[in-house]
Amino acid sequence: PACSSANNPLAIRLNYFTARKINTQQVQLNWSTAIEQDSKEFTIERSADGINFSTLIKIAAHGNSTAELKYNTTDYNPLSGKNFYRLIETGINGNKTYSETIVVNMKIVNASMDIFPNPAYGQVAINLNDLPVFNNTVSVLDISGKTMITQTQVNGNAIKLNIQQLNPGTYIIKLVATDGTTVQNKMIVVDHK
Repeated sequence: PACSSANNPLAIRLNYFTARKINTQQVQLNWSTAIEQDSKEFTIERSADGINFSTLIKIAAHGNSTAELKYNTTDYNPLSGKNFYRLIETGINGNKTYSETIVVNMKIVNASMDIFPNPAYGQVAINLNDLPVFNNTVSVLDISGKTMITQTQVNGNAIKLNIQQLNPGTYIIKLVATDGTTVQNKMIVVDHK
């Protein structure tokens, strides 16, 4: 880890470094600098255990700036389980500055949902498999992608959904979990006479 003193000022001042799971296969990495002085490049390192890191990607720095500069990249092949990320800035003189280490959990799950009955009318039951069970969002879309019903902050792995206002036809039920996992399934609504 880097330290600075009056006769060895840091080459950069980091505003933030974040890592965010954007879907089951990708992690978005963002950072921003307030000041850059003779900075050469940024290296993102990744680790499975938080101890042994390897280089994931290198990105050229702007060099010198007193304005905020924003950077981003994507990890397209994160590890299954925990991913530890850290950002290293290397100056032209070879000095290195390390960010804090941040963790993203990419637990690969066999997430799915079952809809019953299907074809349906009036009300359906949605059963979640291998998904978080708190604060999920459930939407029903028509085949053009228009949202017909949305319920937020849905809890439990057995959800009842009122579909009485839907006309007969084919719909997609989409669930977005709090960890970003998205699952969807087709539902056919029939006329109940």
